[in-house]
Amino acid sequence: MVADLKKLKHLILHIGANPHVQNLGETKLWKLIYFIDVVALRETCQTMTGSDRRETRRIPPHL
Repeated sequence: MVADLKKLKHLILHIGANPHVQNLGETKLWKLIYFIDVVALRETCQTMTGSDRRETRRIPPHL
């Protein structure tokens, strides 16, 4: 997975600054980043982090 480091840094800072996120450890952070990327990929056909993630078997193409 190759990601745009600028986008990834911005997303991490945004997640960390969110008051609804409690007990943010490394595992929780990576899970949130993964789920945010998957949702963005489903809705916009692009990831938030700029990664080259492709999950064509599990995510239907954007219609």
